[in-house]
Order: sequence, then structure tokens, then C-alpha cells
Amino acid sequence: MLPLGEGSLHVSAINRQDYVAVKCLYPPHLTSILLTENDVLLPSKDPETGYSGQTIAKHFTESRSTGNFSLICHHKLRHRQDILLHGVIVAGQ
Repeated sequence: MLPLGEGSLHVSAINRQDYVAVKCLYPPHLTSILLTENDVLLPSKDPETGYSGQTIAKHFTESRSTGNFSLICHHKLRHRQDILLHGVIVAGQ
């Protein structure tokens, strides 16, 4: 299955009015957009964004195929400008 399109998804942060632009793929046979962990982590490592990196924590259920994750984008100078994202893990991804 090949993706039909590629673009940038603006993922909202829950702790402030901001977002992280994440590369995503749109496969026509699925009802959702696919994001990879590496594509979420890369945008904040650009020195021009003001962020120095990210931390991701994954919390799986007993089946290890579903769960939740939390992602923090760390601002270089001010912790109050950190971006906090939460999401769902499906099929181990």
C-alpha cells in the first residue's frame, strides 16, 4: 500500500496555544494519518525553532499493542515554552 499524499500535520499542544509541525503520510485504505516517532522528534531539533530536543514516554497496556504516549519539546531558554503533546499508540506504533 503506497501513501496517497504527504504533508505537514500541526499537532496541538495541550499546555498552550502552540503546535508542532509533523511530517505525515495519508494512505487511502486507512481511516487515519500515519506519524512516525522519528518525524515527530526531528522538527524541534532545528536550531531556528528555539527548541533543543524532545523526550517521549510510552505507556503500553498489557497487550503491548496499544497504549498512550507523552511527548515534551524542550525550549532552549524557558521551560514555560515547552510543548506537551499526548497521543495514542495503536498496533505498537
